[in-house]
Amino acid sequence: MRFLTLILACCAQSAFAQQQNWAVINDPDGFTNVRLQPSATSPAPYQVNQYQVFSCTKQPGDWWVFEIPEGTRMPLPDGKGYIHKSRVRLFSEMPDSALQSTICRLLAHHLETIVASNRLFDKYLANGKKFSAEDEATYKKLGQLREDGYEYSYYPLMTYMPGYLQRTRDSVVLLAWCKVLAEDTGSASESPGYAMGELFRQAPEWVIRIIRPLPKRERSIVIGQIEFGLMEVKLPEAKRKAFEKRLNELENL
Repeated sequence: MRFLTLILACCAQSAFAQQQNWAVINDPDGFTNVRLQPSATSPAPYQVNQYQVFSCTKQPGDWWVFEIPEGTRMPLPDGKGYIHKSRVRLFSEMPDSALQSTICRLLAHHLETIVASNRLFDKYLANGKKFSAEDEATYKKLGQLREDGYEYSYYPLMTYMPGYLQRTRDSVVLLAWCKVLAEDTGSASESPGYAMGELFRQAPEWVIRIIRPLPKRERSIVIGQIEFGLMEVKLPEAKRKAFEKRLNELENL
């Protein structure tokens, strides 16, 4: 079994219906300071980087409230700080073309870490479950990057993507997400299943049309995530059976 992420999702299905002011930074340096008070002279105990997704609330003046996803680890009192509004790109204010580019960039970065970690683990298995000292250190580093990528990017994206995809029918983003699901098979998180199940519940025929051409292994993994997510949703029995029938047909292609 591949690398097991030690993050268990604690969110309920209703989390995917909540509106979050998700944002990314707008800074050519690739990072932005988060300050304790709304002032350029206030201490900045944390820097948010270009691959992180965070909640940001507008307020009067030049400084907006920065808030981390619940359960994540940052050196900020109550998980909140201040970030200059010129350094923020709110999802809610981006055109769909920019959203697509942003989401795909974030997914690709997370996928890169997962693939590198999986390759090292395959090497470990091929070598009789032995790591060289260098590979072991790299694997541990990748594990931390993978965990951080989940907390600070992938999980917030999963709370956002079902609604975004229902609205836009953006096949490019859905296919990018499927690539991550296909590689992240060692994760213990339940959140991808919740998110994919919610998307399928709202747009079943569109999801089926997009994932139908996927390679069988990748398609089967995505179907498994959908089935898991649907288990957590209260559905009329007739609709549940109809969904099961369509998914079985897709699995058996």
